Amino acid sequence: MALTLKEQILSLLPKLARDDLAAIHLMAGHLLGAATVAPEAEADTVGQGIFDALVAALGLPLAYSSFTLTTSAKTFDKKVPGLVKFLNTSFPGWDAKKVSEQAFLRMLFGLLVDDLKEREVTPTLGILIANISRVPEVFDNSFPMYLESGLGKVILKKFQ
Repeated sequence: MALTLKEQILSLLPKLARDDLAAIHLMAGHLLGAATVAPEAEADTVGQGIFDALVAALGLPLAYSSFTLTTSAKTFDKKVPGLVKFLNTSFPGWDAKKVSEQAFLRMLFGLLVDDLKEREVTPTLGILIANISRVPEVFDNSFPMYLESGLGKVILKKFQ
């Protein structure tokens, strides 16, 4: 007798790593409408904006407040300052307005997703976080010589 999908999933759970179980727990909680942190406790930070664009590029329904409870958040927190430094240097004013910030970041992470797919790597949240430091390289591959010529602002202007 064949196992149902639910039985297959349940039988695999004990074999998963703690991080994988935490991710499943968060997603199940999200899908069930569970609140892990009060909305007013969720700070509006640069990291949150970057995270929101990251999950949007993947089409994931994951709240920043839930993500901060995972071990992947530590890696994310280590990678964000480097990305922000690149953005501030190459695209001054990238974070001036929330809507244009999100559109711009989603475009950057979309480029990263496309690059990973070209390399036959399945883009997941963990993989994107691990590759955040590659955003400058991926941007340069998509828009050769723009940064060296100081034309990053031309790209940014399209989002404002």
